[in-house]
Formats: sequence, structure tokens, C-alpha cells
Amino acid sequence: MRVSTRRAEGRDARLLELLADGRFHSGEAIAQAMGVSRAAVWKGVQRLRALGGEIDALRGRGYRCRYPIEALSAQVIASHLASSTRALLDRLDVVASIDSTNTTLLGEAASDHRLLFAEYQRCGRGRRGRRWESPWSGGLYLSLRWVYADLPSGPGGLSLLVGVALADALEALGYGAIGVKWPNDLFRDDRKLGGVLIELSGDPSGPCRLVIGVGINWYMPQALASELDQPAMGLLNTTCAGPLPGRNRVAAALADALVRACQEFPDNLGDSLAERWRRRDVLYGREIVIRQACGSVKGRMAGIDHQGALLIETATGLRRFYSGETRVRFAQ
Repeated sequence: MRVSTRRAEGRDARLLELLADGRFHSGEAIAQAMGVSRAAVWKGVQRLRALGGEIDALRGRGYRCRYPIEALSAQVIASHLASSTRALLDRLDVVASIDSTNTTLLGEAASDHRLLFAEYQRCGRGRRGRRWESPWSGGLYLSLRWVYADLPSGPGGLSLLVGVALADALEALGYGAIGVKWPNDLFRDDRKLGGVLIELSGDPSGPCRLVIGVGINWYMPQALASELDQPAMGLLNTTCAGPLPGRNRVAAALADALVRACQEFPDNLGDSLAERWRRRDVLYGREIVIRQACGSVKGRMAGIDHQGALLIETATGLRRFYSGETRVRFAQ
């Protein structure tokens, strides 16, 4: 497996490195370490804040990152991977900044199994083209390219398999009870923790490539949370007993979970997935509203079927819904 880490270059990257321990550093000490003026340090702080960095400034104490930042390292992530994952991956890369990890892997002509992490996404994307906010080091942003000889039934159901695999991995690391919300969201304490975006390149009836994108919130600033259309949180915002692992260890666990899910798909769909999903489903048994272009349907969430379709008990009977343009909201 080829492994590479590309660090950010320049003054701002050096400034972030100095502040990464989460402690206060005086403007004078930072300026001396960087060989710049204190005014240049202040301007650098403003630029990092514009990228979503949570940096405090306190008169008499200096600057600090609001939470410690463990920089991602492909070498460290690889050291934590299961041996089976390392054997199956062709490449593992960490980059400092990128438009979108999914867009990058989709745009490449290669047909290898490549895993790509980024510290910051300029144009992160979510489902249905929505923007995925990707503040610098504020999350875990990764994409996996996986090649299949054929997928006669398409990629349907994979996002659900990935969702429960990621939830299993995070819970095993000590992050408490992680829930899933159809078709591609992770939840903790009724707040969104992350999401999955799967895109296809090629013909499902022949060789095709899937790119599975994952975004997990590491830290959710209050200012950003107030701008989102639903309650959200980060892994650092969780309250769990005992010490929690750092970003590289979590990144490796997510990578292991993704690779296992791709290996299991599509053979491990069916009743087994439906049961695993039901145990974590934050919607199960609740009244919800399905919104589609042709109108809305209200009913009680009854789980998923063996193909991953959403099952809703309505006044006229049991109905199935597939992802596409479907949106799910709790009934008011």
C-alpha cells in the first residue's frame, strides 16, 4: 500500500502547528518562532478563522485553538489499520486542503482502491448537492474508491451498510450509542454527527467504481451549529466516560469499517442488515413525513426491507420509499 501525507505549506500552516496543542501562546512568542511581526500573526489568525478554525484571543495570554488538534498522518493512520485493510488498499493519502475528496477520486481514471483524507474541503458536498461544511481540522473528511466487477442491482443499500458499520466502529471506540437515520446520516443524542455520500462511475452491469464519501464532525462550533438546518454535534462534544482516541486512531477505525462494508456488499444485504439497522434507527416507530417532488406522505417508520428501502406504515397500508429525491422529517 502506497502511503503519503502532504502537509500545508506557508505561514498559516506553521501558525496552526504552533497553536495545535490547545494552549495559549503569546503573540510575541509566536512572532519570534515564525520570524514575522505580531501584526502578521494577527492577520494569520484571521485567515485561519475564515477557514473555520476556532481560535481564541485573550489579552495578556495570547492565542490558542479552542480544542487540541492532532494533525492527520497517513503513516500513523496506516499503523492503526487492520492487516486485512492494509492488504486490500492500494493507496492511502492525506492532503491538507482540497475541493472535495469525492470529486477528486471520481475525476481520476484510475481503478485502484484508494483512500483519501483531507484536513479541509473548500467545496465539501452532501446528499442532493447540499454543501457539507468542512472547517479546518473540524472533522474527518474521507473518501474511498472501490471497484466492482459488476453490480446488477446498483449501489442501493450500500449507504445503509456503511452507516451501521461506521456506527459500530465509533461505538467500539467509546463514543456511546450512535444512531443511524435513513438513508445516510449518523446521529448521537438526536443530533447529527456525520453523513455518507456514495457516487457511481461506470455501468453497474459491468466494471464500475464507487466512491464512498464520509464526513464526521470532530468539533461543532456553536456559531456553525446555529447556521445548520438541524441540530448537530461533533465527537469532541460528546460526554463519555474515560479517555477518547485521537483523530488518527478514529480515522483508521472508520477506514476499517468502510473497507469491511465494501467487501460485504452486496452479499450481506437482506434480513441481517435490516436487523442491524433497526437496532440503531433513530426513526424507528416514530411518526415521520416523507417529502418528494410529487407531494408528502405521513406515516410511522417501520424499518427497511432487504433491499434497503424505507418502510412506512400509512393510513392506506405499508409503503416503500427509495432514496433519490426523498426527504425525511419528523412529523409535527
